[in-house]
Amino acid sequence: MSNLGIGQLAKRAGVAIDTVRYYERNQLLAPAGRLASGYRRYGETELMRLRFIRRAKALGFTLEDIRGLLSLSDERNVAKVKRAAEAKLTDIEQRIAELELRSATMIDV
Repeated sequence: MSNLGIGQLAKRAGVAIDTVRYYERNQLLAPAGRLASGYRRYGETELMRLRFIRRAKALGFTLEDIRGLLSLSDERNVAKVKRAAEAKLTDIEQRIAELELRSATMIDV
């Protein structure tokens, strides 16, 4: 079902139209098709992909990280996606620990 226009897709995903276009330019998202007029059409698959991108960004993943996760997702390799997410979580936890250590050191000075 590819019946959503770009505005409808953006609204349902909670993003701006420019955000959809940005993700398209960065090859993270593509329309399911186009009308004869050239207007983009999207379906539920693209909506779910856009929501995934938003969640990953909110969790601190870079666009390159997200591209990799989407590639693994396209392969349907859940184990690899889980490992990548766990690696990102470990990285974030290490950064938090470093910041806490620096903060404590600055207070002691």
